Amino acid sequence: MRPAPLVAALALLLALAARGAATTTTLNLALIAPGQGNNDRNLPHILPAMDLAIRAVSHPAHGILPGWSISLRHRDSQCSSTYGPLAAFDFVMNKTVGEYPRRREEHGEGRGSRGK
Repeated sequence: MRPAPLVAALALLLALAARGAATTTTLNLALIAPGQGNNDRNLPHILPAMDLAIRAVSHPAHGILPGWSISLRHRDSQCSSTYGPLAAFDFVMNKTVGEYPRRREEHGEGRGSRGK
């Protein structure tokens, strides 16, 4: 995949995430791809483009999500139908990517409050 479509895809993803979570200022992304290979679809080729896209999207003056903290976590799938899904499962189970609801205490509402 060339960097330009990758940047456009990331920008679209982040814009959609911004619509659904206007108060969120942190976004954790996951990337699972082969660590090596003979083509341009491996981590050494993808990671620099993703880093540039994240910087462009979260740029304070020109980005579509200024001020957001965007982190990218990646795993080597080893081009395997076993290691790739295991990496995805690991991301989900460890809650290192995605959006997970926080408890009310973390929002400063206290234990006894019931929000509707």
